[in-house]
Amino acid sequence: MKTNAELFMEMCMMQEQTDQLIFKKARMLAAPSIENYILAIVDEIGELNHELKPRWCWWKAQPGEVDWGRVLVELVDIWHFCISLMVHRTNVDPKEIVEVLDFERSALYCPSSF
Repeated sequence: MKTNAELFMEMCMMQEQTDQLIFKKARMLAAPSIENYILAIVDEIGELNHELKPRWCWWKAQPGEVDWGRVLVELVDIWHFCISLMVHRTNVDPKEIVEVLDFERSALYCPSSF
């Protein structure tokens, strides 16, 4: 089983590979600006908030149920944009994050279901 540090490093590498495909398909010569990353993250937070609306929207008679699968999708989208921003628009080395967060000390976490 991989450690959290190994999983995080793998996510960063996979995000870089995915981004390169997206940038090529969109004919982008460079990664999006920091401002565009922020807009994308804010947009995804809005989508997450919308998915959680049944939890906080008190003025509707029957607000419905939260679709936790869709909530997870929005959280993953936010995570992808955050990793992509880190990889392309900061001078942060993912290895430094692993050291700061001390992944090795934390328990391995692999959710089986949400």
